[in-house]
Formats: sequence, structure tokens, C-alpha cells
Amino acid sequence: MKDVVRMCCVCRKKQVKSLMIRIVKQNNSMEIDNNKHLTGKACYVCKDKNCVDIMINKKVLNRTFKQNYSCEIYDKLREELLDIWQLFKD
Repeated sequence: MKDVVRMCCVCRKKQVKSLMIRIVKQNNSMEIDNNKHLTGKACYVCKDKNCVDIMINKKVLNRTFKQNYSCEIYDKLREELLDIWQLFKD
């Protein structure tokens, strides 16, 4: 069986879907989809800290989802991603 490949919305690299973080647009916010089951428009980001930093600092998801998101939403997303990285470290 072939592995499913997705492209990072920041660096445009193609990787296996299981190696990426899925972010889903739901109503007027964004959710990190750890289980890959949420419905809605989604994008993928590398699990690389540089890609995530660029995504948040340059507000790449505004372009990807064609909607302007507030700094509070990006801050919430950053906190959730930091929590996920803490789990990987332990």
C-alpha cells in the first residue's frame, strides 16, 4: 500500500502525512487535529519547529484558509503546539 503524501503549507516540502501536523479550520478558529478525524478545510505543516515558527510569525494560515485570524488565535495555536512538543520530549 502506498503512503499518502501531503505538502507543507510553509516550506512546500512533500512528506508522508503521518509525519506532519494537521490544522483544521472550524468556524472562525483553527484546531490541531491529532487524530486526523476532524471535518473541515485542513492544511499540513512539517513537525519542524522552524516551519511552525514561520507559520505563526508570518500568519501563513491567513493565506491558506483565505481568512484573517487574530493574534489571539495564533497564540492559542502556538501554546497547543508547544504542549505537543513537550509530550514528544518526555
